[in-house]
Amino acid sequence: MNLLLILEQLKLVGEFDSAYNNISNNTGFNFIKLASPKYFDGDTTPYYYK
Repeated sequence: MNLLLILEQLKLVGEFDSAYNNISNNTGFNFIKLASPKYFDGDTTPYYYK
């Protein structure tokens, strides 16, 4: 399958950006925010969003 065919099959499943800067759709991040941060083995970075 070539790259063009792959790109044509992509579907937008969500779009999130800051709700407070009047740039783009101002959707905010509450829909994807985790209740508590997620950590992965060997990584000390806290991840707050799905």
